[in-house]
Amino acid sequence: MPSRFSFLIAPLLLLFCLLLSDFAAAQNTRFTKRYNTPWPHRNQKAVGDDSLSQAYAKESVVILFEKEEWEVNNIQNSTLVHKQMRLLYQDKEGIAAHGEITVPSSKDPAYEYMDVPLHKRDELHRPKYFNLTIEYFLARIIRDGKTYPTKVVHSIQTEKQVYNANQIKAFSYSFSFPDLQAGDILEISYKYFLPFQFDRQRFFFHGDLPKQHSEFHYTFPASEYYIWNYGNGGQFTDSTYTDIRARSTVTYSWVNKQLAPCINEVGSRPHTDLPFAEYYAHNKVYGTYANDRLQEFKPYVWNYVAFDRIRFKNRVKRIGRRLSAREIALNMFYGRYDSIDSPLRKLEAMHNTIANGYRYKTEKDHFANTDPRLGKLENIEREVLLRSYNDYRYYQGVFDRLISDSQHNIESFIGNTASRMENINNCIEKELLRPSSRFSLYRGLLDRLDKPYTWVDLADARIGSLHPDVCMPTYGLEELYAVNVDGHLFYLLPKKARTGYQLNELPFYYEDVPSMHIDQLSENYDHPTNVTFYNTPNSSLEDNSRKSSVKVAVNTQENEMDFNAAIELNGQFSTLCRGRYQYEEIADSTINPRYHYRIFDRGELNYDQKTVLQKTTSDKVDMSVDKQYPFTAKIKTDYRIDDQIKSKGKKGEEANKNTYVISLTEWFKHIIHPSFTAENRQTTYHVDFPHRDTYNYLLTFDQPIQIADFKDLPLVLKNETGSYLFDITQNDAQSVLIRSDFQLQVDQVKPENADQLEALFQAIKKVEKATLRFNIAE
Repeated sequence: MPSRFSFLIAPLLLLFCLLLSDFAAAQNTRFTKRYNTPWPHRNQKAVGDDSLSQAYAKESVVILFEKEEWEVNNIQNSTLVHKQMRLLYQDKEGIAAHGEITVPSSKDPAYEYMDVPLHKRDELHRPKYFNLTIEYFLARIIRDGKTYPTKVVHSIQTEKQVYNANQIKAFSYSFSFPDLQAGDILEISYKYFLPFQFDRQRFFFHGDLPKQHSEFHYTFPASEYYIWNYGNGGQFTDSTYTDIRARSTVTYSWVNKQLAPCINEVGSRPHTDLPFAEYYAHNKVYGTYANDRLQEFKPYVWNYVAFDRIRFKNRVKRIGRRLSAREIALNMFYGRYDSIDSPLRKLEAMHNTIANGYRYKTEKDHFANTDPRLGKLENIEREVLLRSYNDYRYYQGVFDRLISDSQHNIESFIGNTASRMENINNCIEKELLRPSSRFSLYRGLLDRLDKPYTWVDLADARIGSLHPDVCMPTYGLEELYAVNVDGHLFYLLPKKARTGYQLNELPFYYEDVPSMHIDQLSENYDHPTNVTFYNTPNSSLEDNSRKSSVKVAVNTQENEMDFNAAIELNGQFSTLCRGRYQYEEIADSTINPRYHYRIFDRGELNYDQKTVLQKTTSDKVDMSVDKQYPFTAKIKTDYRIDDQIKSKGKKGEEANKNTYVISLTEWFKHIIHPSFTAENRQTTYHVDFPHRDTYNYLLTFDQPIQIADFKDLPLVLKNETGSYLFDITQNDAQSVLIRSDFQLQVDQVKPENADQLEALFQAIKKVEKATLRFNIAE
């Protein structure tokens, strides 16, 4: 099969260079001069009417009409986007929450926000585009059937990316309307220009607001070969073929009505439930060949995508004989484990050394120590090559034509040699991983193990899915390794934080997902196992548990409580939580923040520094971790909380010095979404993983007490989704046991059963505000 790089790439690379050279340009604000220009199609309304559907009568904001048009010009290598909208604001709350319009608008939030921590997603807008030029932005208000001009206030949000000490900026623009009042219809129209086109995209049609009438039109050159895929009924409703000035184009149109505001429903995975369309632009070098000529283009197959990532056993053996500093360092590291006969045990021992012992350092600039050979290149070429090489870490293969083409040139300039900037010998000597070495170190060791191993591609289940039978770009792509030992696969995820995963340990969003395995020790080009597909392992309810047993010494006279806690984390609880105890590290900011709270944490999480805590007697945490499944972590810690015992009489009475209240706020951190609601739920709620989470607090008082009667306890709730138990019981005159036991026994909750999940969450939210009331015995 001819190489997919066998066509001329110089023009594309030059174009890419020119685009990147202009990325640092300042944001454009010329559109502000056109705020008061006549409205397009003056005195005319767009298609649709302003009547409100009864289904959305209670919604604060409704999109009555929306039309978005994308036009791709491959001659100018540009994209033009035009959007019109009419929004009805029914109350002040709607204006406060959604009175700001942001350009560009989001079409795939799960993917666009995948690298943004949860705590920043309300303040950062995605997507942002390089060299976004707004041609115009117009707005007017329709009030009581009459049209009024409105003041427009704009702001610009900028994000920077650093590559080789050069800052590259991307922009989004936000527009607000001070004249907007409850009952108004806001009509807007804008157009923006991008000096590039997208090689692949995914479009969802739902948004975070209800849409009564929504149109989406995508126009692309007929000379391009676009491969389209549709999910959950996302096929286009109409298509047209036009010939304008001898430039033929194809337009796909989607018209939808009554779209619910569900794209961002908590716990949802839009790609599993909501209609979408996706495409990639074909590179026109793959298809059916005859007499060394391409006869017919064909959609890519996975073997083609994976072709350049297959490695061959005979080549690997030759590389291993090089006596470079890199190879010597790898040989010495591997030699430490010569006494271990079992390949599996040797693999486990090497991986444990890296996962548990090596530090990790994130570098904003992967090329701080640049290969000196790049000094021969002009600055603009150097920037392009370095940027492209960096992007290869998130490699999408042929689906990104320009990036993959530049990558081919990088190999010719830099060379895939031991002198690349990974500097493995330095990594091993300092026991320090960086983004540029996390894969290379493993590859060097696995080559020496001489067991079949594969490079694995899979998708974050929250964002996308890799389909073995449908070759399309993988959204939420992750890369790792898998080793085949005696017919069993063992996965290794190179660490990207101080906390490392154990052998065959994967976070829940990589569990039970299709994965593509690309052979790294293949015998030949045509070997049937060069590309294979497997589902990753999955954990069960029995595997995933957290057991917190806490002894509390209550000193009523000194207003002190001393806690002695023993926590056992199993399965996913160990995977997600142990690093917080071990290194005070928030390694994964994309998961529910409740996973980051340790037993003694109080207050809001500070993701940049340590958690803001109330005073504790000691920060010491004793911890042991079992490196075998389910990776049990056992934790012991002591802490103190002061000033939490309050004197308080019953309502309407004077304070009784013998009556006290202890607030139980933040004693229980069950994994729930407090904002979850079953009302109008449209999508499936995906449980992170089935689990059981229990807290037992045994309080021992310094003098006899009598707790108040709790008429609503024990709280026992059980349904098909899970169960919850909360109880406070007095064991004897000086001890009280508080129990909180939450269990989710399913992996997903359909919209029709959402009320069951809400009932569980609401019960836990109520308990989190509970208090313990008691009297000193006389």
